[in-house]
Amino acid sequence: MGINLKAKPFYLSDEDIKWVENTLANLTLDEKIGQVFVDMLWNNTEEEVVERIQKYGMGGFRYNNMSPADLHKQNRVIQENSKIPALIAANIEAGGDGGVGGGTHFGYHVTIGATQDKENAYKLGYYGCKEAAAIGCNWTFAPIVDINKNWRNCVVSSRCFSSEAEQVLDMSKEYLRGAKDAGLASCMKHFPGDGLDERDQHIVTTNNDMSVEEWEENFGKVYRGMIDAGVESVMIGHIRLPEMSRKLRPGIKDNEIMPATIAPELLQDLLRDELNYDGVIVTDSMTMAGVASYFDVNERNLLAVKAGVDILDIPFTDISSMADMETKLIPLINAFVDAYTKEDGYNGITLSVDELDKSVERILTCKYNRNVMD
Repeated sequence: MGINLKAKPFYLSDEDIKWVENTLANLTLDEKIGQVFVDMLWNNTEEEVVERIQKYGMGGFRYNNMSPADLHKQNRVIQENSKIPALIAANIEAGGDGGVGGGTHFGYHVTIGATQDKENAYKLGYYGCKEAAAIGCNWTFAPIVDINKNWRNCVVSSRCFSSEAEQVLDMSKEYLRGAKDAGLASCMKHFPGDGLDERDQHIVTTNNDMSVEEWEENFGKVYRGMIDAGVESVMIGHIRLPEMSRKLRPGIKDNEIMPATIAPELLQDLLRDELNYDGVIVTDSMTMAGVASYFDVNERNLLAVKAGVDILDIPFTDISSMADMETKLIPLINAFVDAYTKEDGYNGITLSVDELDKSVERILTCKYNRNVMD
């Protein structure tokens, strides 16, 4: 079934849809694959940034916070050299300081939640994203819609609004509204829900051990509410949801229960089908041990896309030189080409070009809605 670009969260007109369809039709396979990658920039030279874009066609970027002038120049260089304007993301979780060096620190999610005033959540989204937009950022990796159910949790204890689903949803919807008014696309995180396990996905896969019923009453309520509010994208955490996986895949073995990043039952059966979500699905960094401990760099990225991911955030380890790009990115691109074009794929992993087209269609739509075509 195709994507209804006129419906939530896209709301495109017939004229808008023509641009998306025409742009997609004119992309080569390599260019489509490039749209799936979000690269990380670490104080790179202008020449390095240009080469990454012109040679590899990256569809999006994250960046290391620098001065406003430096970031404005870097983001201008990105857009001027991109065949299709890029999505440029930042973690605008606590104010403008998440999007630009020296930006205004408004308050962490827990601080905003403690005020119990939804207007503060709107201001966090609006003013933080407004400052980031001023230097060319167009995508915020927020709000954090996790629920703090364990005070020992080391990932989101200060980065989520509340321990109660209703307050998390209320605050998150206001952040989303503020970000929209500031002109940025939002990305709620970290599906299927952090806040229970006290371990860290950067170093190990973690679990959300809620029963199906508990999950629906808590995280399910938040995700359904945010999807209904029109959130443009969702970030997938390297988090297992065992009871839901068992429900959706009867007979699944314990060693087959994977983090959501590479779990089709969670991305397709739950997120796409049951929650009726048709926005962009993006991974958390694919360099984190919570997913990297399972497969090599090529296989884990391929399996994430096969599971239902649209965008791979930082698909390979940090790149410090163009020589690193040659040794790390080219093999990954070749693996994707093999998976899409060869009968036996890459190491037996095959991917669907039709599904790639759907992903790129969503990505292009998100870009169009963020006015990056101006």
